[in-house]
Amino acid sequence: MLPIPSVSPKDGKSRKATYYDHIHTLFSLYQLSEAETDIMRNLALSPLAGVQNRLFANWLKLRDMNTVNALIEKGFIKAMEGRMIALHPMMQEVTMEETKPSVQGCRILLDSLQQICLRHGEEVSYYKQLFQTIESIIIQIENDDMLVYLRFLEDVFPYMENYHYYPGMELVLDTLSALLKDSAIGSVADRALLLSYQAAYEKKSDKAIKMQKDAIAMIPEITADNALLVSNLYANLGGMYRVNGKLELAKENMEQAIRIIEEYGLAYYHDSIVQITNYAVLLTDMGQPDIGLSALRKLCRVIREYNSDTGLDYANVQEAMGGIRLTMGEIQQATSHFQKAMEIYETVFEFEPDMIEAKKQDLLGTYAQAGVYLGKQISQKMK
Repeated sequence: MLPIPSVSPKDGKSRKATYYDHIHTLFSLYQLSEAETDIMRNLALSPLAGVQNRLFANWLKLRDMNTVNALIEKGFIKAMEGRMIALHPMMQEVTMEETKPSVQGCRILLDSLQQICLRHGEEVSYYKQLFQTIESIIIQIENDDMLVYLRFLEDVFPYMENYHYYPGMELVLDTLSALLKDSAIGSVADRALLLSYQAAYEKKSDKAIKMQKDAIAMIPEITADNALLVSNLYANLGGMYRVNGKLELAKENMEQAIRIIEEYGLAYYHDSIVQITNYAVLLTDMGQPDIGLSALRKLCRVIREYNSDTGLDYANVQEAMGGIRLTMGEIQQATSHFQKAMEIYETVFEFEPDMIEAKKQDLLGTYAQAGVYLGKQISQKMK
């Protein structure tokens, strides 16, 4: 390992400038391999607080930690407690100059983060590291592929919204707004989606509803290309009405979203599954749990046919069915649904015991929320 030496300013140079020179010299002395350079390029986009080493390796699709460990030994990467890695601030600045991180140059990293965010129903324990990395990317990356960058920004926002991660949401909105001011960039669909995101961020419910309606009005004609987007816009408007206590308007808009889904054969998409699940819960709130259950049973068949009954979408639907059964006083049936959900959670989060325990506690808490005494038999079934 070659540490940064303690040096005194000379030739009119500041200590900081001398450090920069030394770091540049490190790069030229070692002549990093292509694999090492790529790791440095991507790590320069991570937060200075660091990222878990194996998580970072997974994002870059690395087969092992050998190259990362070699860079640690050479003094390029800083290893910290908790198996975290990062770059020293000066090393990060020099790495940015030397490697020029860009959307295309860091495509594997962006694709990995984007895919995590597209699994809206899947919670991850490392969400802070995920969002801090995304924020760092937005602030620092060179945008050399507008289409890829737009899709990246549009896909990360809903996942941040799931966690109420407002700093990141605001940064994404500001960045999208700045990009889409140029009429040559993006499409009407992109601008409608931005307005919908702004509505989701808006704290005044009446204003948010108006913005959401305006977003829908921007796309007067539904086509196969925009059907999923338009159905989401109607579903989001329905969700806003539900929060506002206007259940009939919520039902009307959610049903319009589902009609679009069914017309264009989109029921097996993740977004559609979320929409139908929310609609079933709304029907339960409106005193129609049987109709809600019927919709979810049909949805289960669709998921089994097109996707899998071992994934998180299926687990979330089973959990929703269990909740509805509890409101109907059908305790045993509810427990059966919850057990199916837990079996999937335990498989999916096999290496995240904290996540499994959190899911278990959430399900157990559902009984209390429904005013159901958690007897010994039920407690044992849920363990």
